[in-house]
Amino acid sequence: MRTHKILQKDPELWDLFCRKEEYQQSLRDRYNRFPYYASNCRTIFVPRASEYLMNNGYHAEYPEGRPFAVCLTHDIDAVDEPLSKKTIDVLKHAARGRFKKSMASIKHVRSKHHPFYNFNSIMELEEKYNAQSSFYFLALDPGDQDYEYPIDDLKQEIGSIQDRGWEVGLHSGHLGYRDLNKLKREKKNLEKITGKPVTGCRNHFLNFVVPESWELMKNAGFAYDCSF
Repeated sequence: MRTHKILQKDPELWDLFCRKEEYQQSLRDRYNRFPYYASNCRTIFVPRASEYLMNNGYHAEYPEGRPFAVCLTHDIDAVDEPLSKKTIDVLKHAARGRFKKSMASIKHVRSKHHPFYNFNSIMELEEKYNAQSSFYFLALDPGDQDYEYPIDDLKQEIGSIQDRGWEVGLHSGHLGYRDLNKLKREKKNLEKITGKPVTGCRNHFLNFVVPESWELMKNAGFAYDCSF
């Protein structure tokens, strides 16, 4: 029996699964998200939908008979700390008399090493556990809110990620979750680098509007959402 047919037997659970309380809901936080405190469901650590499915004949099978699966993902918000942040660290340590830490921060400012360029380190670590993750990159245009890096500068790194078999997806910006043209543009920006269709998406700050965001992602050509 299909999942939605099972869940529809319990109207309360179906409403939870579909997020009915978010439809036409005007109450939002500053990022236009439905706030947790306004939800009728506060037992977020109890997987009610999954438990109901399992108790009604739904059985998930994982490779090699494993009892569970883990989804590893990374949102690439930035690839280096801003110079302003580094400078503040230097001054903060100096003002508090932490001269060793201040000197260490100065070396960090002058260093050509970018600590967030750690894609290879992440993949090497995951390989030790026979795991593979997904990397969701911002592909914003200059001037967009939270524009931190030109996606073109990461062509070599993204190519390496793909060549090793890891997934590259889109980390859509502040407008993508509600603007189809913006979402399509960001997807196109990233696909110029990947050289192939990008099928996965997760919205920046986990912005989401039910059900419009799902519909926009489908219309933009995504196969799945990882925000919700």
